[in-house]
Amino acid sequence: MGRRPEFYFDPKTQYYRKRVKLQSGLYKDVRAKTKDELRKKLYDLETAQRMGLILDDKTIVAELLAQWYNNRKGELSFSRQRDFVNAINNHIYPVLGAMKVRDVKPEYCQRVMAQLAGKSNSLQTKVLTVMKLGFECAVDNGLLIRSPCEKLKAGGIVTKEKVPLTPAQCNALEAATKETRAYLFILLGLYAGLRREEICGLRWCDIDLASQTPSLTVNNAVRFENNQGIFPSPLKTKASHRTIPLPTNWPTHFERSRQKAAAFLWCPLGTAVAPACRLFAT
Repeated sequence: MGRRPEFYFDPKTQYYRKRVKLQSGLYKDVRAKTKDELRKKLYDLETAQRMGLILDDKTIVAELLAQWYNNRKGELSFSRQRDFVNAINNHIYPVLGAMKVRDVKPEYCQRVMAQLAGKSNSLQTKVLTVMKLGFECAVDNGLLIRSPCEKLKAGGIVTKEKVPLTPAQCNALEAATKETRAYLFILLGLYAGLRREEICGLRWCDIDLASQTPSLTVNNAVRFENNQGIFPSPLKTKASHRTIPLPTNWPTHFERSRQKAAAFLWCPLGTAVAPACRLFAT
């Protein structure tokens, strides 16, 4: 009885073939033009199985990123959710969305970045971050041995550094808004270091004018969506929650603003401003 050949040769296709059993119990035909090439493929297949790679997985990139994002969006801020959705829907899906995860090569990921040439470094960084996190998830779950985008780097146009106002410009801005409702808003932005969203989120209960050292506490923010302010909204970071001491002459400005609020904005004539009311309407 003759010895069974190492590989089956198909004279019609001129390919060598070997059928192997996967972890799932299914069989897979491995083909190559030469015996050496087929031996290498079989070795890589065996190595991948030992490493726990799911070889018969058919997950596409769109499914991977959708599941990855949905499992983590609860931990993300609103702005981060918006950035990730934009990166996935508008930049990654059009190029990689229909591909099987196991078929994605570094050059395909480079194609995503190539389409962002001329865009800002910030956008490129966000898109690359989403790709790296998504494919790292695939590695962790046995869909890939290594991430195809681990060596990629973001380029793009670096945003110019914003130039702060000079002392003379600050004084001019104060003088121009002195008798308006914007005056207190300007002071909080210039000298308390608050962002626009934080100023709009301030309530009267966040302001302590009775203490020896007046202060304010940043507890909430307002986010702007379609030119509409949404309150309350979470702060940008944990460090954004802070208490800031105020100059001793500032309580006067707050009291004037409170009186204007009671007279014109929220409260009926002769009633006080409720502590939960915000300093500024949006």
